Amino acid sequence: MVANYYPKVYFMYPTAALVGLAAGPLWTSKCIYLTEMGSIYAFEKKLDKNIIINRYFGIFFMFFQSGQIWGNLISYLVLMPEERIYAINGTENNRSLVFE
Repeated sequence: MVANYYPKVYFMYPTAALVGLAAGPLWTSKCIYLTEMGSIYAFEKKLDKNIIINRYFGIFFMFFQSGQIWGNLISYLVLMPEERIYAINGTENNRSLVFE
């Protein structure tokens, strides 16, 4: 993310390589972590292990996939056309957004 503030080839390629190399172990550890936590919780509460593990994965991916919605909403608000930003108290205020 920091490399995007100064987008030069000699920053972008190494950053992309590092992110790519780190993504595999992180996704694998996510699966192991959710499975272990689900197994421990199911054992302590005497519940079916598969149901609890599936619930943990469902909750994780619900938040993971909702990141696209929140990111697009923030992008829309930041990149909103200027005609949708109105004057407040007779002065233009670019810090506050007033919607129709």
